[in-house]
Amino acid sequence: MIVKYVIDTNVIRDLSARSNDVEAQKHQKQCQHFWKKIKEDSNAILMIPEEVKVELDVQLLAEIPPKPNERQRILDAVNDCQIVYEKSTREIENKLRELSAILKAKYGSRIHEECQLTPQHMQVSDARILSAAYEQDAILVTRNIKDFILYLFLSEADEEVLYDTGRGEYLSVSTELHEAVLSDEEFSARLEDFFEIWNQLD
Repeated sequence: MIVKYVIDTNVIRDLSARSNDVEAQKHQKQCQHFWKKIKEDSNAILMIPEEVKVELDVQLLAEIPPKPNERQRILDAVNDCQIVYEKSTREIENKLRELSAILKAKYGSRIHEECQLTPQHMQVSDARILSAAYEQDAILVTRNIKDFILYLFLSEADEEVLYDTGRGEYLSVSTELHEAVLSDEEFSARLEDFFEIWNQLD
């Protein structure tokens, strides 16, 4: 069975950076372990959204003088991936950001109790990355897990769709919390709007 992984920008940077900082070294080792495991899996496909490719290009341009070895490691990691063009529009991005705002405002404390993480109000770039993962029916791999908690509520309660490289494990919430969010009238109405707009793009 083919398994797709959509990779966030910070994973590529953690994988490629070299630092004397203990926390940075921890992130690097976790990413290297994940990368090695996935590359050895013949059923795994690594993908990066166009948005991530743009972010990496901009970050490299902003680093003057560039670090040649790190730059090459980033390029090598990108070459290990397929670049996918996210199915996204301003309307879709806005709906995802609205859903993330409701999730944070109404269920942030409950999510924090279960996951020790508080969902964040989604930025445009994160909405594009999430759109790519959703379109590809892929696992989203990131260290900035709090920015993408919404993905859990676009999926079935028991699906493993959000992998945290900071912890080296999948993030999940209880079935009770998952059902509570999806039963929320405000959330479910906007989620229905999202699905309607999304399906019109097919």
